[in-house]
Amino acid sequence: MVRFAVRIPVRPVRLIAEGCGLSRAGVERLLAEGKLVSAVRLGGKLSGDFTFTLKR
Repeated sequence: MVRFAVRIPVRPVRLIAEGCGLSRAGVERLLAEGKLVSAVRLGGKLSGDFTFTLKR
């Protein structure tokens, strides 16, 4: 789960890429392949908490 202390809009793809040591294109590819899933849309900006699952 990703929790935000302050409600600042960020791009989840960028956070996931940085946190997992992947490129943003790599994260986008995982999303397209269904290997990265979330109940919220990760393609835009979010300012709320979210969860995601990385299936490898």
